[in-house]
Amino acid sequence: MLSRIQTILGSRRMLLWASLAAFLLTLPSLFTGLSCDDYALRTVMLQQKNIPGVPASVCDAYAFVENDADIIRKGRETGLYPWWMPDEFQIAFLRPLACLTHWVDFVFFNEASWLMHLHSILWYALLGCVIALAYRRFISTPWVAGLAAFMYVADEARAVGVGWLAGRSHILAAIIGILVLLAHDRWRRNNWKPGAVFAVFWLGLGLFTSESTLSICAYLFSYAMFIDRGRLAVRMATLIPYGIIVVLWRLLYNSLGYNVINSGLYLNPSQDLGRFMIVAPQRLIMLMYAQFAIPDSVLWNFTTPFWSVVCLVIATIALSFIAWVIWPIIRTNRIAQFFTLGMILSALPSCTTLPAGRLLFFIGFGGMGLIALFLANVFENQKEILSERPYSAKRLGVLFVVIHLILSPILLPPAQLFTYYMGRANILAANSVPEPLAENERLVFVNVPSSLRMTYLPYIRESLGYSVPAKKWLLSADFSSLEIHRIDNRTLTIKPENGFFASPWAQTFYNIGIPVKKGFVRELPGLTATVSIVTDDGRPAEVRYEFSVPLEDKSLRWLTWTSEGFAAFLLPSPGETIYLKRLPLLWWLVNPFKT
Repeated sequence: MLSRIQTILGSRRMLLWASLAAFLLTLPSLFTGLSCDDYALRTVMLQQKNIPGVPASVCDAYAFVENDADIIRKGRETGLYPWWMPDEFQIAFLRPLACLTHWVDFVFFNEASWLMHLHSILWYALLGCVIALAYRRFISTPWVAGLAAFMYVADEARAVGVGWLAGRSHILAAIIGILVLLAHDRWRRNNWKPGAVFAVFWLGLGLFTSESTLSICAYLFSYAMFIDRGRLAVRMATLIPYGIIVVLWRLLYNSLGYNVINSGLYLNPSQDLGRFMIVAPQRLIMLMYAQFAIPDSVLWNFTTPFWSVVCLVIATIALSFIAWVIWPIIRTNRIAQFFTLGMILSALPSCTTLPAGRLLFFIGFGGMGLIALFLANVFENQKEILSERPYSAKRLGVLFVVIHLILSPILLPPAQLFTYYMGRANILAANSVPEPLAENERLVFVNVPSSLRMTYLPYIRESLGYSVPAKKWLLSADFSSLEIHRIDNRTLTIKPENGFFASPWAQTFYNIGIPVKKGFVRELPGLTATVSIVTDDGRPAEVRYEFSVPLEDKSLRWLTWTSEGFAAFLLPSPGETIYLKRLPLLWWLVNPFKT
């Protein structure tokens, strides 16, 4: 039986089998529809000008917020942006080539989302072929290369990356990045000089597809360290053209005004190196854990501070054990060293945002290659590992087989429905906003789990044919219980149980690296927000909201978030304090098809 499997995995047709596996295992994404950022992409591609702030070019679909003080001020006044957004803020990525693929989606496929998802699946199938080809170049034993390719395309961590249309840029970047490595390898190993030109060309192309293409530079460096031959200085010199391309790309990137500034969702190391140095090791650990084990590290982002630490400790222990067991292979096998160093260094760019399985496309290339080499040694009873840690190696081998060859292929198809669940709450929100709204009426949202929900609201409502709320205010955004105290006719305070912006998803429009002072005031037309209490780490602990009209005025329509969407909020009486309990973490799994 084992020899039959090895024959199949080692066949030259494995390139086709890997593509076919990638295609079949991701077919459920045909039914997931649009989710979250997909609606913003739709608005840009169709140039829906009735929504403020829509980029004028379809190539700027990933330029979510422009760093313009006047636009930000007007956005805060209308409620397009929350009041806590800093005066200097930006989330803008340069991904024109990825944008063009989405332009094809929304212009030629109209509203047929299943065709858009089929488009992504076909790209993923191509990635399966490219990945299989790369493993055959670097792993001398054909069946081991085939094993690595299958584990890569069948990894359940690929679910969101394939099932979410906005995640397609990661697939495209991985395809182009691996082509860079293949061209470089042919140049250095086979003296195929056109490879040097093609590699540089592919790298430049990839950088205009997604910033994640930078991760392939980690494997180029690792290649020079462990696979290339010749003097070290010569090997390092082969990397200079790639360095030049990266520098030129970054200069152009900055000169065109693309950047990330003051967002807690995306860290900019050049702006906040100190905070990046603190959070990067934690995120690196969770990314590595998600690569070798399950579940997806994205769940770590939703845990409370206590359980976040517990998960981090468990992940550290698990990774330490894995590293101890496979160290004999890493120590003696240059290909294993290439995969290991490339895997770790390729994860660093991903540490600028919250860890998630969709970020493992480049990490997974080295990770699955390393796991395949380890399993080959265990299956074939190689002394280089079994003589040192025989029992631990066999047990870890069985665990890897269960996770990557049994559970992952089973979990990948249904895991793509996570994109449906991920977007369900946003559709629920759009459907539950009351209408029609009077011209002078303003919506006041007391709480939402994430400020991103308010960002998506106009895009989703427009797509559903509803009016787009022109005026709204958001008072709090987090997975938190609230204490709400009404001071007088026009004033109330809100106090979350762990302070404002305690969870990562609440920090999208707020940089916790810049402490806020007690007494900070944000004045908006009709509303003044004052930070009355701060936490020990400099976050608002309590905010006082003073309105220019009585809270019961007909111009204000009060809403609160519930498991059924938005519902009318009953204001407390002057002097009264009420409490809003946060929803259970998995509330969205209850009646999942209700929208």
